[in-house]
Amino acid sequence: MVLGGTSLAGGKGRIVGTLIGALILGFLNNGLNLLGVFFLLPDDR
Repeated sequence: MVLGGTSLAGGKGRIVGTLIGALILGFLNNGLNLLGVFFLLPDDR
C-alpha cells in the first residue's frame, strides 16, 4: 500500500483514497516551499 491506499501490486483502490493521497502530497509540497525547501531539477540534463 502506498499513500492513498492503492496497491502497487494490483488489486482494488478507491478514487477517494487516491484524491486524499494527492492532497497530502500537495500540502507537503506547499509546506516545504513555505519553509524554504525547494526541489529543483538541474538545468544540465
